Amino acid sequence: MSDQITQRFLEPLNKATRSLLSPIRFQPNDYLHIELDDDCKRFVLSFFAMRKKWGDIEESRCSPSWATRRFMQRIPQRKELHSVGEQKWIIAGTDFNAIIINAVWPKETLTFSDEAKLLFDFLLLRFLSQTEISKVKAEYKLQHIIPEMPEDFIDHPVRPLMSHQKVSLYTCIKSDQNKWMEQGTGKTAIDIAYICYKANQVYAKENRMYRALIVVPKNMRMNWHNKFIDFAVQPGKLTVLRGCKLTRLKLIVEAFKIDNGCKYTVVICSYDSVFRSWDALQQIQWDYCSLDEAHMIKSSTTKRWNVISKLRDLCKNRSGLTGTPIANNLFDCWTQLEWLGEGLSGFSTFKSFRSYYGKFIPDENSGRDILAGYNNLPILQERFARLCFMVTRKEALPELPETTYDVIEVEMSKFQRDCYTKLQQQLKFEIESDLQQNQTQNQAVTVNHVLTKLLRLSQVTAGYIKWDTQIDTEGNVSGGGIQRVDPNPKIEAVVEFLKSRDEFDKTIIWTNWVEAIHMLSERLTKEGIKNVTYYGGTSDKDRQIAQDTYNQDSDVKVFIGNPAAGGVGLDLWGHIPEWVGTEKDHGCNTTAMIYYSSDWSFLKRDQSSGRPVRRGTRVSVQIIDLVIPKTIDEEIACRLIDKKMTAMKLQDVREVMQKILNSVPLIGEDNA
Repeated sequence: MSDQITQRFLEPLNKATRSLLSPIRFQPNDYLHIELDDDCKRFVLSFFAMRKKWGDIEESRCSPSWATRRFMQRIPQRKELHSVGEQKWIIAGTDFNAIIINAVWPKETLTFSDEAKLLFDFLLLRFLSQTEISKVKAEYKLQHIIPEMPEDFIDHPVRPLMSHQKVSLYTCIKSDQNKWMEQGTGKTAIDIAYICYKANQVYAKENRMYRALIVVPKNMRMNWHNKFIDFAVQPGKLTVLRGCKLTRLKLIVEAFKIDNGCKYTVVICSYDSVFRSWDALQQIQWDYCSLDEAHMIKSSTTKRWNVISKLRDLCKNRSGLTGTPIANNLFDCWTQLEWLGEGLSGFSTFKSFRSYYGKFIPDENSGRDILAGYNNLPILQERFARLCFMVTRKEALPELPETTYDVIEVEMSKFQRDCYTKLQQQLKFEIESDLQQNQTQNQAVTVNHVLTKLLRLSQVTAGYIKWDTQIDTEGNVSGGGIQRVDPNPKIEAVVEFLKSRDEFDKTIIWTNWVEAIHMLSERLTKEGIKNVTYYGGTSDKDRQIAQDTYNQDSDVKVFIGNPAAGGVGLDLWGHIPEWVGTEKDHGCNTTAMIYYSSDWSFLKRDQSSGRPVRRGTRVSVQIIDLVIPKTIDEEIACRLIDKKMTAMKLQDVREVMQKILNSVPLIGEDNA
């Protein structure tokens, strides 16, 4: 089969791949024989030359030409084995290596063992299928061509899929695909349409329920449950997995009891529940599993990935959904590609993947290698094009109103500045001491430690001081607790802004501090401005009520939330799109979104900013950062807006630290 899948069929998508697959001039008597190792996961390559029969000397093997070594330089994850009279190498059994061999080595001098031939052909055929799918995506991107959907596909009569959703669904039907789509572009609806389509087929052919597992962040379980009710076009069972171990076990058993007419059973659980319920979940052969916010498996060294990789092998089909696949650096995507199938990253280990695509230099202080840049990016981008459906909000929803960005400066009170500058001096000594003690510690840990400590300054600008507990020599405890700033300049600015709004305007306020949520809610309630709150301590029931009340009740003007809890899975239009044009339409819209305070996470910022901007948005949304000049607010806002918070290094943090700890904050008199 492989001799029919030539380089012409495996057409490179870019210049870098074309160079990788370019011809090498071998000698006519250079041969390559391929077998599998004992685990049947790696290829063993034997290179040799054949001496021609001469006189009484029989034809025999000898060392191949130096061209074979040039050939091996193109193959990653290689290790030379000791052998007499020939070159012998062991390489990863991945499509990456199979493609190079197939494209470069002459077919007439290439032989296989039977097992190696089966794996080799499988890898090439899978790659060929991915190539065909990538062409479908390219035709949509470049020419807006939508593939013809299968005859048995049933679209939702009220909420039909948009063009980009149909393309994504089509590619998922053909092959496992990640949906790397920005917030608000409708990833959830595609998954639900896929499950309904497949369930209808399985029920008709096998007379059983289609078994699907949806793994989501804890705070999104009910959101998925409700979306299924809204978007499903086939009858089925929905189970939200929660409660104690015994309760979860009972729920799983109940989920698989046969109900007449049910074409699917969908279990929705959190990432933590997969680990806690593994004994039960591993007993089931899943037809499909989808990871929502799949960037949550980005680390290959965690227990989470260890369990998720085992789950992968129990599932017939898989998909990963995220609007932010690369939260820190490009290496975040290794687990997301591997989730689709073992080896689909092109490498058998994270270390090899990192080594091939990363450019590293030694750090003078720690002696460890630090990331200085990337190599071979076009090759990785080509893999993304084959395995991931990527679309931006602007591409998917060009009719959406433009988003505007503003910064509102707020003057600090004298009391705040005194507290702020005192804390600055304290943090200078603490952080420098920590850096001296942690010179040999992992840099990522040190960076996070410094950034977290600096956030204590953000509490002061948010309007409260968290005093440390003091213990004297006799063991008496004093101090501690929280002192609020009154009056609070930022809250005053929020109240002034809200009072200037139109009666049909609604506003989202994000803050990373729960104390600030309480302060804002109490003050707005006192001002007669109805609001709802949403943070980690909000129950699942109250979270749903908060979202529904904000969208449905015209009197509720403000949603106050923590991006860590509400930055994903929420639709915060300020109205219900299905009500538009009916008597229920109250005419309100989310027209502004205020970042009262932020932490360093660009991921949270990016996800939370998309909550009101999605299909159904009918007005422009103004995004506002409340900033006290010359403070940590300014540094965080600048970096988040400019998207500079990805994979900060220690030298970056030192620069940030110097700016923040040496800047003198301004108060009203200084600005006069």
